[in-house]
Amino acid sequence: MILLGDTSKPDECPKCGDAVWRDSADVGVGIIYGPAGCPSCGWSEDKQYDMSEGSSKANAEDSERWTDQFGVSHHKERVRENLQNLGIDLDPFNGDDPDETTE
Repeated sequence: MILLGDTSKPDECPKCGDAVWRDSADVGVGIIYGPAGCPSCGWSEDKQYDMSEGSSKANAEDSERWTDQFGVSHHKERVRENLQNLGIDLDPFNGDDPDETTE
């Protein structure tokens, strides 16, 4: 089996110390590994997708797509619909902060 990409990853985030995740895909002739990233603070081992200091370089302001710290591209409208389906009333692309609670 051929392994494409770096198969080693840090066990914990260098920014916040939480566990890091990595996506991989078995394409039949080998496994392709994406960048490791932290779901807590947004850190990514690939600087293009690192969101720990704010928005990543992969995200254009006027784009209809949003790229997360793992390099996965999401359609913004689908993210909004999924949040609404879960009963979460916020728009993460217009500056709403999910950590702020309103009473």
